[in-house]
Amino acid sequence: MKKLILPLFLVTASLHANNEIYLDQSGGSGTFTIKQDGSTNNFGSVSDRAELTGDSKIFTAITTGTANEIYIRETGNSTTTELLITGNNNKFDSKVDGDSNQTIFEVSGNDNDIIVKADVDADIDNTTSNTIVDVTVAGNSNDVVFSMVDTDSIFNLWNLIGDMNSINSYQQGQTGGIGHSQMVDIFGSSNNVDIYQVGLEANSIDLFVIGSDNNYTITQTDGTAPTYTN
Repeated sequence: MKKLILPLFLVTASLHANNEIYLDQSGGSGTFTIKQDGSTNNFGSVSDRAELTGDSKIFTAITTGTANEIYIRETGNSTTTELLITGNNNKFDSKVDGDSNQTIFEVSGNDNDIIVKADVDADIDNTTSNTIVDVTVAGNSNDVVFSMVDTDSIFNLWNLIGDMNSINSYQQGQTGGIGHSQMVDIFGSSNNVDIYQVGLEANSIDLFVIGSDNNYTITQTDGTAPTYTN
């Protein structure tokens, strides 16, 4: 596959069926907009993620259609990432590492898979901290996984509208760091919500639900090592 090394200016790509983009970017203060419109388009892959490295970046991904896939790795501080997904059976998989970042998800559709995890290397301590993740899911049977291990002061906001969705959010803090917090609003029925917070520092969860037959598992523990994995 061809790999694109893009300069630091606005990059807009409008895609139709079966298109692929591989991005390897480094440097600060870049603005990137990636548009995928159609079906079975790819932005990165499982074995070759799109790389976004640097501080003060603005990255926007707009995905419209069916069975599109996005795989990215973000490294840097004070960055803003906005992900707009409209359609069914799309997949977004992101690894993040940095300080004072903000990520915004807006998902409208059914049977979409969204995964966001701290990018932890076996030999490198993760530095993800002071990060805000604002997630809105409107639809049915969507699967959202958010996993932050060895992180500090992560704030999750969930707004879930629909039925039979699965939310799995895991936060494990750094020893001596600042605790995590989550605010979860659910409007719908037969949703599964699994929230797990680990760490010696204070964590908080604020849960608001309107609907029936929803299942919740909320666990807080002061263990210094993760006792649960997604």
